[in-house]
Amino acid sequence: MPIHESQREVETAKDWSIFEYRLEPCYSFYQQLLWHKEKLEVLEPQWVRDEIKELVKKMLEAYS
Repeated sequence: MPIHESQREVETAKDWSIFEYRLEPCYSFYQQLLWHKEKLEVLEPQWVRDEIKELVKKMLEAYS
């Protein structure tokens, strides 16, 4: 089920897939990504990867 209308599968293997999106990331997009928890990794752009990393760090701090 696509999380955005621009979603395009660019590579796939037995246990994983790589998707591409054409969008300006916003709060709801980050929510969609975080909903997938440990099953998802943002590969690029680096600044989106860094933002997700910061969100996860803040979440961890809340449970420490």
